[in-house]
Amino acid sequence: MSDSAEIRDDRPMAGIGYIVLSMATMASLDAVAKHLVATLPVMEMLALRGIVMCLILLVWLPKAGGLRHLRTSKPWGHVRRMGYSLAAPLLFFTAIRDLPLADITVLVFGGSFFMTALSVPLLGERVGLFRWSAIGIGFIGVIIAAQPTGENFGFMTFIAISASVAYAMLVIETRRLGGSESAYTMTFYTTFGVTAAMCLATPFVWVPVADDAWPWLIALAVLALGSHVLLAKAFMLAPVSTIAPFEYTSLVWAAIFGYYIFDEIPGSNVWLGAAIIIAAGIFIVQREAKLTRSKKPTQPTIAD
Repeated sequence: MSDSAEIRDDRPMAGIGYIVLSMATMASLDAVAKHLVATLPVMEMLALRGIVMCLILLVWLPKAGGLRHLRTSKPWGHVRRMGYSLAAPLLFFTAIRDLPLADITVLVFGGSFFMTALSVPLLGERVGLFRWSAIGIGFIGVIIAAQPTGENFGFMTFIAISASVAYAMLVIETRRLGGSESAYTMTFYTTFGVTAAMCLATPFVWVPVADDAWPWLIALAVLALGSHVLLAKAFMLAPVSTIAPFEYTSLVWAAIFGYYIFDEIPGSNVWLGAAIIIAAGIFIVQREAKLTRSKKPTQPTIAD
């Protein structure tokens, strides 16, 4: 891939803020999707969601700068991002229909390790001991909180892990494009590409949509669009290895939404895991604040 990462004016603290908001939005999206896939095929749900998202993006286009804002010097980067954006939700929503939410959460969060590892050869980022430690500690918190049961593990486990890898590659490509492309541009091309693919496939799996499903589909589209933009902004502003641990905050939001939407009462293991996750996040915030004050946020040493 020749269009590698360019020099950026990284702002780690801003990136952390965007990723936390993105994770809250994604947790909401997952809850809505889990409700919808009980009655709708995944491809149909993604197609209908995408149509609503495309309409919103077209309305938003004049405010984003018009058609000239869609010019790009990296078309193949957008094509790759479309592929990853298609694979990640298709695999994830397929798995979430059959796997317990706790099990799939711990599997998909393994993507932080893929992201951090791939950021070294593909982005040229340097990952020091403290960042690896924070990611590892945060992941221990996820395992404690999710407490996988082992039930229904098999082919769907492989699907969930594949979704995690696809998501990791999506993040890497977002970071690569972030040096020259805006969050809107990336979201526009990705949304239209994925929607077109799903619309072509939907006639083969179509089932009638119940009237009470439409508000959920609209909510799914708005949440997906918001999470796309927030995620793109986050990985445009900060190195992958810096903000990857903050993806764990999604588990905290999932516990909250699970309680209010699905009547799931989090156990003590969830709160213990959440405490560890938050502690790891605070550790990274303090490290990044220190690096920012020293005016060396993008050149971490082995201790960063």
